[in-house]
Amino acid sequence: MTMNDAQLLQEYAKNRSEAAFAELIERYVGLVYSSCWRQLRDRHLAEDATQAVFVLVSQKAAAGSLRAPTLAAWLLSTARYTCANLGRTERRRRRHETAVVMSGGGAESADDETRAMPDMLDLLDDGLARLREKDRRALVLRYLQGQPLRDVGEALGISEDAARMRVNRAVTKLQASFGKSGVAVSFTALVSALSSASAVQFCSSNAWAASRSIVRPTSGSAAIARSAAFAC
Repeated sequence: MTMNDAQLLQEYAKNRSEAAFAELIERYVGLVYSSCWRQLRDRHLAEDATQAVFVLVSQKAAAGSLRAPTLAAWLLSTARYTCANLGRTERRRRRHETAVVMSGGGAESADDETRAMPDMLDLLDDGLARLREKDRRALVLRYLQGQPLRDVGEALGISEDAARMRVNRAVTKLQASFGKSGVAVSFTALVSALSSASAVQFCSSNAWAASRSIVRPTSGSAAIARSAAFAC
């Protein structure tokens, strides 16, 4: 029988079950990785950030301090802080580099190309963070986790029709948040962006393998996790 998030967290807290923790990673690694990629626009940095987030998950789950109903929202918030810290570290590293090769006709990498994507994805995680918890959770369930409205309603303790209304209101509020940031976007375009955001969850084998290894985290990922923990 498949265990829900609460049961998996309890199993890990009580018995340090690697199987339970691996199941949690499998459920959420795509959500976390796609968020990290949107913010960092670098595959390798996103993998490092994803691993660091799950290091924190293992620490907090072991202490019994994570709540299943808000787990997805907590993961996105933690990913945001982790990426901010990792981004600052990366910018400092680049400032200390003595030379940058700008010449030559080499082809752009995929990461170079994705940095030129529209501002909408750049603002998505910040916009979600500014929403109230109930609105953010509705959007995460519906679009970033791709759940049908019936399941969204069950998770929120409301009917399917009420879930549809809450999701639509949350999109409208996110649209207004974008407007305050100077990005005008239609309701339909924003829904499309939310839906496509989860498509970045291609989550390379490196990210998956790294996250699976965090039961015995590397010193580097643990250091990133510690820096993120101060902000969480």
